[in-house]
Amino acid sequence: MNPVFFQNRLFADIPVDVLEATPVRERVFAPETVIFREGDHGDTLMLVGSGLVKISKAGWQGHEVVLSLIEANDFFGELALLDREPRSASAIALKNTVIGEIDRSALDFLMEKAPRVLPVNFTQVAIARLRSTNASFVQHILRSERLAVLGTMLSSIVHDLKNPLAAITSSVSYLEQKAPDDFTKSAAHIIKSSADRVVLLTEELLDFARGTARLSPTWTTSNRLLDLLETEILDQVRRTTISVEVENRTKDSFWIDEMRVTRCLANVVKNAWEAMRDRGKLRLEFEGRDSGLFISVADSGPGIPEEFRSQIFEPFMTYRKRTGTGLGLSIAKSCVEAHEGKISFESRPGEGTTFFIWLPKQSQKWLRASLEETAKR
Repeated sequence: MNPVFFQNRLFADIPVDVLEATPVRERVFAPETVIFREGDHGDTLMLVGSGLVKISKAGWQGHEVVLSLIEANDFFGELALLDREPRSASAIALKNTVIGEIDRSALDFLMEKAPRVLPVNFTQVAIARLRSTNASFVQHILRSERLAVLGTMLSSIVHDLKNPLAAITSSVSYLEQKAPDDFTKSAAHIIKSSADRVVLLTEELLDFARGTARLSPTWTTSNRLLDLLETEILDQVRRTTISVEVENRTKDSFWIDEMRVTRCLANVVKNAWEAMRDRGKLRLEFEGRDSGLFISVADSGPGIPEEFRSQIFEPFMTYRKRTGTGLGLSIAKSCVEAHEGKISFESRPGEGTTFFIWLPKQSQKWLRASLEETAKR
């Protein structure tokens, strides 16, 4: 066994000579690499020599539920080794991670050499995790119930809003056509755009509560997204003492739902704005990368504390906010994933936070749908 695993909590008080004689298969995983998935066959226990591993399950409406983060000198995957059943959760490396695999024969060897110590260590860890899992399960149930209530309320609200909003949009459309001057036309256009945004917001919330994301993709550009984002939120941010910098390094077109993506970016920008409390620097960058659109949103705020980072995309999660629903980043994540993209972030205390969003030029599901439609024709 590599000495990097000697300090693992499973091996507390076990003699070094026993550990040196224990056979361990060593593996290295790059960031974002899947170690195993829920339901996979498993017959080894995993020791973390260095790095960080995320343990998660598919939860309500298929949303990922993070159960725990396994750091260096800890272990995971023990259930499959003991009961020989499929993996009960998925494991993904979040950093460069060194893993040591212990199979049944190696575990039997340790049990033989340390019959009193190993079971005690294992039991202590199992009890601590059971307590943590119970707490996470209760929180997940509460969030699911709140989302169910939210969905019911929104369905009623959307139903009641449809008629007055339809009256507003039809009236302003007529006014926009018959307006005697440019000012009236401009005002009518603003009213219509605002009414359309209300419809989009309610539908977005309703889709999220239902666990779906109905997209309306079109070919669009990053310039178009920036124009929409300027109207949505950047113009408001510029009126504060926050310095806004934008760099657009791509002229490509992308098959995305531009309104949903704009709302997604607006949610991220709003979080950055609130974190900086009207002072600091906000920087947005757009570029073509890996056959898609790569966007970064960086702020100079206080950063996100380590203990909150694993929950940042969870529904109803808020940090240092007096107002807000805690749904903004959850909705942003669901939008990105509906496009088959990726969203992540980096944060340093006192230096700020940067969110990264990557969207494919055209998602595989839309390519498949296009090919199927062509074949039918």
